[in-house]
Amino acid sequence: DEIFDDLVACLYHVPFVKMAYKAHQREMECVRQSIIDRDNPDDARRFEESFQAKVAPWLTLNADVGNIYTGSLYLSLIDLLRQCQPSQAGKPISLFSYGSGCGATYAIATIGEQAARWSGALDPSQMLASRRKLNVEEYEKMIQAYEDSAPASKLNPSDFGIDSGLCFVGTEHHQRRYTFIAD
Repeated sequence: DEIFDDLVACLYHVPFVKMAYKAHQREMECVRQSIIDRDNPDDARRFEESFQAKVAPWLTLNADVGNIYTGSLYLSLIDLLRQCQPSQAGKPISLFSYGSGCGATYAIATIGEQAARWSGALDPSQMLASRRKLNVEEYEKMIQAYEDSAPASKLNPSDFGIDSGLCFVGTEHHQRRYTFIAD
């Protein structure tokens, strides 16, 4: 119980943000070894306060980006670190991730003493704000170009009117490749 209370953040694998709600409830139940009855006003209040303090603040990037599978846990970590305050240095956080099948990882980590100093360097907000939505035709054209380029699997972002930012350009040896085009 003390370990859980000391955590300043609980980060989860969140293919969709609402999953964090259930994950946090389950973590609280496991640590406290008692079921949370959200119909009980005291349990519901205690859970909601914990969720708002330890989970919700670190879900903004995941809500903005959407499902990035395994990366969602690390996007939550970036979200935490970009908002890091000097008072959080040395404080514990929990990280929980799972994969398909029966694999899962749970870890307790500590926020480094210098984390707040680097928070600005970790903030992808400006890059995310510069994204542009594709319409259906643009998306289909891009997918077709990608499929037509196999096995080389390379895309030219300028063919799609993309002239800046981080761009997916295809796969090589089963690895996704990106390029950054400066303004």
